[in-house]
Amino acid sequence: MVSAQTVAEICNPTGVIQHLYDNYDGSDDRFASVVASHFAAMFLEQDEHGTIHQLPSLDVHHPPESYRHGTLVRFRAMVQDMSSSPELYLAKLGNHRCGGWGIFTSQGDETSDDVDYSNLLESTTLWAVSVPGESPWHAEEVSPSVPSKPLLHPSIIH
Repeated sequence: MVSAQTVAEICNPTGVIQHLYDNYDGSDDRFASVVASHFAAMFLEQDEHGTIHQLPSLDVHHPPESYRHGTLVRFRAMVQDMSSSPELYLAKLGNHRCGGWGIFTSQGDETSDDVDYSNLLESTTLWAVSVPGESPWHAEEVSPSVPSKPLLHPSIIH
């Protein structure tokens, strides 16, 4: 059985990241390791519940539009492009809000004139694709499906 906290973190990882950021007093360039450690402790530790397998699967039968925006999913993939693709992101948004991880300001929060360029950090983008030629029975064996009804977008039925 998965805890209520785990379900909440799967459904709203952005809120979890903001909460971690609110309680973090270190430098912005080290915050990514705090987030990685938090989610690794929750989903990668070996326990009898197989917590990592409780994450909903992103695959052909469960495409991105099946889930609410921002839902944490697992995706069995291979890296398609190994070339370095550095990108800049705004690590700190206005009102002490966290940037990065797809978190952005709503229109009107900040304009390009308000950006503090000292808050820009670099990230590396990797392009991943589904494992080509993977048979459905093998995919189910290595990444079993979990019930994903509570996470499905209400207007989409598969």
